[in-house]
Amino acid sequence: MTYAFILSLFLANVVFLIMGLLMAPHFARISLTPTGLLIPVVCLFSVLGSYAMNNSVFDIYVALACGIVAVILHKTGFSLGALILGLILGPIAESGFAQALIMGHGDYRIFFNRPQAMALWFIIFLLLIPPAYQAIKRHREKKEADTLQPV
Repeated sequence: MTYAFILSLFLANVVFLIMGLLMAPHFARISLTPTGLLIPVVCLFSVLGSYAMNNSVFDIYVALACGIVAVILHKTGFSLGALILGLILGPIAESGFAQALIMGHGDYRIFFNRPQAMALWFIIFLLLIPPAYQAIKRHREKKEADTLQPV
């Protein structure tokens, strides 16, 4: 039974590969669709999908409210990609955090006392250096620009 399942997944991937290669030029034409036509179609399917989940009109209102909030956040400069990523990955991270605390019997040292954890912390700090450097650089440039302008 297990091997049949694995074989079916392998065959499905081969079929998807062949179909993807054959249909790629046709899928690429979607990017040529005018925005004025694409936006209403996407909105229509979004509203239809929100209704279809629970057959509830309230879900349509929730989807519209989320859309309005997203437009406001976009206009004020918030990163919608980061927000959506946080909403999706937040519960997963919270569950993993709770599992780690259970494994460590409530002790937070479990996040620091293993070599793998220390390597991950090191990588995290390395990845935080470039944005911090850019922020400091931007702050200094702004400060210099403010001092050079006559009042």
